[in-house]
Amino acid sequence: MPRQRKELDVEKRAAKVTLRGESCTIRDIAQKLKLPHSTASDTLKRFTKTGQTKSRTRSGRPKSTTSAEDKFIVVTSKRDRRKTAPKIAAQLNKTRDRAVSTETVRRRLCCRTTRACCSSESLTTPDKQK
Repeated sequence: MPRQRKELDVEKRAAKVTLRGESCTIRDIAQKLKLPHSTASDTLKRFTKTGQTKSRTRSGRPKSTTSAEDKFIVVTSKRDRRKTAPKIAAQLNKTRDRAVSTETVRRRLCCRTTRACCSSESLTTPDKQK
């Protein structure tokens, strides 16, 4: 099983650069910050190349729907609560070049609707109704 890697915080990266500016060796920096020397070396290489200590942006997988389409999915569902995800996907696919799957519609509804994200406090009945 692969090891979980944690990203270094900004303070440790800045400390590496500062210590390097004080003419410490990479192994000394690694020992002082209790890090592998390869991590210290990689961070300093990145700093000399880019001039920054912050992380590079990661690409990730692009979303299949735009924010306007996500809003359309939620509004359509709220207007007609009996409309199923396949029907909403079919309605959305009429206007698109690439098809949106039913699972995508379900995921957008799960993330955007208030029913899926309500807290347990809002589910309890008030004292007046008891």
